[in-house]
Amino acid sequence: MSSPDFRVDDPAQAEVIAVGDFVRSYDFEAHADCYVEGVVDEVGKIVEGCPRYVIRGHRRIWSGRELTLPAEAIFMPPVNGTRVLGGGYCNGVRKVARP
Repeated sequence: MSSPDFRVDDPAQAEVIAVGDFVRSYDFEAHADCYVEGVVDEVGKIVEGCPRYVIRGHRRIWSGRELTLPAEAIFMPPVNGTRVLGGGYCNGVRKVARP
């Protein structure tokens, strides 16, 4: 499985994600087989000083295997374009088609 491209030279180029979008949030830059899919409920919630998406999880894939999620599963990855320690920007949340 190929790795998604997470690198963004300009945060303005990061894909815009809005409330109601169905998304895939990758856990690791180099692993396309670990992610969560779900619906964005909120954009920009600040948690520990970092703006985040609030995603209501529908499906969880870990090392290529689907895991069971509780009905109330919520995930909060950083908003695309957020600076990361060591340089660069977060860009791990992508819009995808609803199943």
